[in-house]
Amino acid sequence: MFVYVIRRVLSSIVVTVGVFLTVFVLVRLTPLDPVRYLLQQSGRNAGFIDPVEYAALRHQLGLDQPVQVQFVSYVNGVLHGDFGMSIINPGRRVSDILARGIPVSLHLSLMGLGLQFILGNLFGIFAAAHRNSLFDRLGLSIAILAGAVPQLVWGAVLIIIFGVQLRWLPIRGWDTPQHWILPTLTLAVSGIADYARFGRAATLEQIRKNYVRTARAKGVHENRVLLHHVLRNSLIPIITFVGPSFAFVIAGNFVVETMFGVPGVAFYAITASIQGDYPVIQATVLLIAIMITTVNLFVDLTYGVIDPRIRIQ
Repeated sequence: MFVYVIRRVLSSIVVTVGVFLTVFVLVRLTPLDPVRYLLQQSGRNAGFIDPVEYAALRHQLGLDQPVQVQFVSYVNGVLHGDFGMSIINPGRRVSDILARGIPVSLHLSLMGLGLQFILGNLFGIFAAAHRNSLFDRLGLSIAILAGAVPQLVWGAVLIIIFGVQLRWLPIRGWDTPQHWILPTLTLAVSGIADYARFGRAATLEQIRKNYVRTARAKGVHENRVLLHHVLRNSLIPIITFVGPSFAFVIAGNFVVETMFGVPGVAFYAITASIQGDYPVIQATVLLIAIMITTVNLFVDLTYGVIDPRIRIQ
């Protein structure tokens, strides 16, 4: 088990470094040019960019160096806890931007993932326990429809109904619990549908097994069979789904945070991508890669806790 954990940690590090290196190179191959953006925003010379001033600013920011030199310099800074300075916002450290956005993004992601996991699995287990009933068929149809609708559409529908027509909830910001509701629902709706279908299938697979029939033959109450025996065993494939669903939640943050003006990491990453703020883009991608690989590692190590029969060699 110890050797497996070390291998998984090392592989997670390799994946994270690979993702970061790919993004570091690709960002510099795009037409994004933070120096040109800065000079244009200054409003001097009616949009004309002085080549001498342009070259001097690139040299000052270190962007005229070879990509490999920039990469080594940046990695050295990251290893010392320094993510650099924002190019578009001079004088503002990237670590300060992340410190402000990380708690918000984590809060939104965990609420969305928790809502998906709890509501989706409850619905799936209940539907499996009443399989082929009207509730099961109708609920499965709704789940398939809900999962097929993009988050952007769900967000627009929720804004129109609860924000514009009924005026029950605010549609921008993250200051109060009321601000959390619409972004969390938008992030979770599709996931609830996915967990419901996945949980239903996993529960049905366990219900058909011999140990369930044996428990029923012994006179064990149906609720105890479902909650004590079936639920625990069906959690193994469901837990497997947590890793990919967390990645989908992180990806969904880019839509949700932009749509609702949530000041999280994804919101800052989108803004930085538009402006070409290399250090912010690199730091947010590195952070997201670490978060996703950490969750996947945690999910792998959770198997043995849920089912002691599982032994990783």
